Amino acid sequence: MERYECGRVILPAAIRESVVRHGEKEEWLYGSGTILVAVSGGCDSVALLVILAALVERRRLVVAHLEHGMRGQESLEDAAFVRRLATSLHLPFSSRQTNITRRKERHESGEQCGRRLRYAFLEQAGTAHGASWIATAHIEDDQVESILFNIARGSGLDGLQGIARKRGRIIRPLLDIDKETLRAFLLENGYTWKEDHTNRDIRYSRNYIRAVLIPGFDSVNSGARKHILSLGKEAEERVLWDRRWAEARISAIRHTLPFGLDCWRQEALRRREDPALQILFRVGAERLGLPTLERKRLEELIALLRRSASWRFQWKEDFELFCGKGMIVWGKRCMLDLLPSCPLRSGVNGRFRWGPWEIRLDVGCAGATSGEVQSGWTTCFAVEPDEEVLLRPVSGGLPKKKRRAVPWWARAQWPVVLCGDGRWWVPYWGGRNGKSDGNPSAQKSNHVRMIRLNMSLGPDSAHAACGQAPEKG
Repeated sequence: MERYECGRVILPAAIRESVVRHGEKEEWLYGSGTILVAVSGGCDSVALLVILAALVERRRLVVAHLEHGMRGQESLEDAAFVRRLATSLHLPFSSRQTNITRRKERHESGEQCGRRLRYAFLEQAGTAHGASWIATAHIEDDQVESILFNIARGSGLDGLQGIARKRGRIIRPLLDIDKETLRAFLLENGYTWKEDHTNRDIRYSRNYIRAVLIPGFDSVNSGARKHILSLGKEAEERVLWDRRWAEARISAIRHTLPFGLDCWRQEALRRREDPALQILFRVGAERLGLPTLERKRLEELIALLRRSASWRFQWKEDFELFCGKGMIVWGKRCMLDLLPSCPLRSGVNGRFRWGPWEIRLDVGCAGATSGEVQSGWTTCFAVEPDEEVLLRPVSGGLPKKKRRAVPWWARAQWPVVLCGDGRWWVPYWGGRNGKSDGNPSAQKSNHVRMIRLNMSLGPDSAHAACGQAPEKG
């Protein structure tokens, strides 16, 4: 086997070529950006650190270790081992102690909690050290386990891709290299590592896959691992194609309603076949950072889309899809929380927030005509100095028949402007009562004022539409 000498380290050609090829492609191998290297002390992470120290300028490397408090003295010894390794390579060392058992959230397994805390620590340490990249020691064996694990939990095509080689600033330089190759590399170069005895406990799902399922596949076909990895590559290519196809279609079905996280036209979706709808919903969720639904749930959503014009569907936790008036909106459940009434002071100019809305009030606007609508978001009224002008949500501000222009899912937070003499206006949807057009108020008083109201949704409105109280500004 061909080998390369990198300083005092002898690198097998297969390792060097794989790491260099992906490092150049992902643009982290060269340059000046800091790389935070996650090192647990096990074989894979020790190999990752030694390989990067051989191929990358060492001034760019920082070693990071999370002591998770799961194995008592053994965990402390692992932390000390990693510190000594970092010192021997003349690299800075960053660590933190935690306790996974005490920090588990409701319905969270120890594995899930450990993963959450580990990545939170790495992101924080990366930011503290100004890291451009965070390198983790996932290897080919982990990829096989992840694909099988995702099949078992019903994650669909997305799960068949396994572990992403690069996600944000997270990089995985060893994803094409198997454990036996790394063990041989470390032994040849005189490096040791720590063994975690909990990795042999098959009560943990990934350990069971590693110790029982994968050997079972090997007994059926000695090339099973390679076939599983090949399946993952095919899934990755298909998901990439699906994503590009869906991105183009989503732009065509999108409705430009600035409320909620995204808005699609229901009729445009209904014209699509079911497989195309599954792709569109899957990519739509991905764009919003939501998890993929299992196939059965997607089928339930598509059936709902086809049979009903008004519905809601829970995607995950407080994220839902709302349908009404021919539109499907992705949003948070808090969009249905009723906003409080808000009196407008017709004698005072200013801006303020009302829930997700930014409102500008101009008093004495020259050249304006009562009842005039400058745009879907701006209107003018003539009002007496003591006349009440009230801002209320459509749900509580209009009779039921007059609410129908506004979709049901928007009525709790969509504004209606109410004047004391019975005039009202709903921005965007065009609903208004021109009872006082012609400015009859001016006939009653010489002190009438023209006010212009401008409504707009704040830049964070998609996430902040949650029944906030008015904020004066």
